[in-house]
Amino acid sequence: QLTPRFSARRIARGACAPPLCTIVPHFRSFSNYPSGHLAIDADGDGIVDCVHTMMIREPYQFDNDTLTMLAIEGNQDAVKERLIREIMSKDEIDWDEANTKFAEIEKANMSGMLIHTLPYKIGIVTAGVVGLATFPLCFDLEVAKWFNEFYVTTEVADPADLETWLEVGSWTWGWMEPPLGQMSFFLLCLQYSRAQLDKMGRKPFTAYLIKKRGASLSKKYPKYHSGILEAYSENTGLS
Repeated sequence: QLTPRFSARRIARGACAPPLCTIVPHFRSFSNYPSGHLAIDADGDGIVDCVHTMMIREPYQFDNDTLTMLAIEGNQDAVKERLIREIMSKDEIDWDEANTKFAEIEKANMSGMLIHTLPYKIGIVTAGVVGLATFPLCFDLEVAKWFNEFYVTTEVADPADLETWLEVGSWTWGWMEPPLGQMSFFLLCLQYSRAQLDKMGRKPFTAYLIKKRGASLSKKYPKYHSGILEAYSENTGLS
């Protein structure tokens, strides 16, 4: 069993053969390296000293400096791997065992999101239904007549002026334009308000929700570094 340490050992050139090798952190066993990677134990102490490889393909193959840089830039795979290494360091377990603990943290991070994201999902469905409904309301003669009878009660245009779908749209636009125009202007005002909030450094509700979730996750797992936990939570979507 390998010791779950992170600091890469400085192996002098020529310490293992062939002479060119990539120094990697000590957090994976020999069997965990993918095919095409040759793990070298130069001094026979049971710790992987260097790995001969042509290309890094997985986040766990990155050294700590590269992984941290990618995590700061918001790469989700790097953020996840950094949290796994934090679990390995604090619990003194190997990578596979740390993944089990990570799955528990991942589940806790998404707890309650079904309720919190319900308004967003309702908004998505509502916007889609209303947006699609405007097409028959504007251009379908039978739908337009039905809507006019129950909700508008304006005079129906002459049959000669309703022979094509464009003529129907010209007739229905008289009552469709006010609500569509007003709603568009209202959304424009909301967008302007949000832009001013951003300039003042105030975050909208979604950002507040994500920040609060990260703080809650940090309190639930105080053993691990709060910054790493919160960065993982904040970099994860709501669903």
